Amino acid sequence: MLAPLYDRALETFVCIDAVRASERDFPAWRSRFLRLNEQRNAIARDLTGALVLLLPTHLETELTRTAPDLWSIRSLSITVPELDAVLGPSSAPPTTPTSRH
Repeated sequence: MLAPLYDRALETFVCIDAVRASERDFPAWRSRFLRLNEQRNAIARDLTGALVLLLPTHLETELTRTAPDLWSIRSLSITVPELDAVLGPSSAPPTTPTSRH
């Protein structure tokens, strides 16, 4: 009984592709991550398949900071180290030290 439901869930997914995000896009992605974090329960409830986020390393780091609750409910995280070589030099924003108290 569960097999048909499981198979159907694998056929549907929503993909958010930020692989080519540049430094000037960074504030917009930070804002989007905040909204995703706020709506994580509704996303989990209403999405019938997987939510796939394609992120460069610098945005993945920002996602973990900006949307920790969304990050904590992930099922899988895959790093593709060759991606930087394929896409060229990283367009990561300059890093600024952050302090946590």
